[in-house]
Amino acid sequence: MTTSTGPRAAGAVSPAPDAASSATACRSLSDRARGMLKPILRAAGALIYAALRLASLFAPVRIGLLTFDRIGHLSFDTEMFLRKRALGEELGACILVSSANPCNKQIIAMIKRAAFVIDFKGASFLYVHGLLPFLKGSKLTVDLSHKAFDYRVFAAAPPQLKFNDAEEARGRAELEKMGVPAKTPFVCFHARDKAYLDKAFSSRPPDGWSYHDYRDCDIENYFPAVEQLASKGLYALRMGHFVEKPLAGRDPKIIDYASRFRSDFVDVWLLARCKFFLGNTAGLYSLATTFNTPVAVANWTPFGVTPFRREDLVIHKKYWDTRENRAIGFRELWARKADYLISSEEYTRAGIRLIENTAEEILALAQEMNARLDNNWAPEPDDEALQARFWDLFPQNHPARGRLCRVGARYLRDNRDLLA
Repeated sequence: MTTSTGPRAAGAVSPAPDAASSATACRSLSDRARGMLKPILRAAGALIYAALRLASLFAPVRIGLLTFDRIGHLSFDTEMFLRKRALGEELGACILVSSANPCNKQIIAMIKRAAFVIDFKGASFLYVHGLLPFLKGSKLTVDLSHKAFDYRVFAAAPPQLKFNDAEEARGRAELEKMGVPAKTPFVCFHARDKAYLDKAFSSRPPDGWSYHDYRDCDIENYFPAVEQLASKGLYALRMGHFVEKPLAGRDPKIIDYASRFRSDFVDVWLLARCKFFLGNTAGLYSLATTFNTPVAVANWTPFGVTPFRREDLVIHKKYWDTRENRAIGFRELWARKADYLISSEEYTRAGIRLIENTAEEILALAQEMNARLDNNWAPEPDDEALQARFWDLFPQNHPARGRLCRVGARYLRDNRDLLA
């Protein structure tokens, strides 16, 4: 459990601090099969390690494993590394290892333009079970998982993953196929549910991902917001790889992209080119941030993690004390060391129930983001004081105190009691 020294940020994200790592995904082969292959894997690993050591005598070289099984980590963690390299903080040649079947092939294609990637069938398995035992403790490996609140990097360097001209043209064409006229602004929205993990990782038992449930939220509470945006002339595209609830009977400007049009390429292009992303703590938030797309995120948790950019807005799930039947103030979360609980079981043990943001709260969040981006936001006199009160709740040594994002103005106005 983390304390006021600050939590470990997870690759995103989102925060998706409890996401399964690619190394874990590589262990899906049976123990018996791994045992049979172990001598071959170790021999191959030894040869590769020797080659890397030899190459490093002439120039800095490192090798690392991409988090290829989760879209937020694949995009955000890699982008963080590439931005640090652009700032001169990551030196030398770097070899990145992936799976031949990553969660999103478009992102891998874009990473390949910025770095050398090995993604043949079995490459990640060979890395984990053959090479990694030799790399531990050496200077030849690079850790691509993001473990710091380095807001500075996203403010100092531009996006490193980029589309080429053909992809830009393809993206515009795909958007028009969905019924969005050329040069018409659009937003993307998403609410995390159980469908993706249950279907994408179906080899797990039915309750295999239940520890993630605290991050889920109801898509229905997002509709008043996107309906209001549609009334302003924006199109709204519902995102998601697998979703529990298809959309029906909505405004024609609200498009069920997830159920009708979804593809790896379009996922990435839409989140890179939308006016803003309205979401929550799921991997798609991290994908949007990868391209500096402004995000307005509701139902945010854990409390001690924040979005990364100055343009971002956030509102949190509320914390309810199930033993005393009352709301938990923000300051009390630090005292109870509840700022970074990362599993449903941890919340239950702490006597905490998370309460989703209401449709009205999400509507106000979306309206504020849209108004700010249009440069017509009208703040109230005490908005800045409320922002300062919120961020002053974070302990002095907490990394989130260097944040750039803002908490939704209406959310803070309506929850002054939680700031006490």
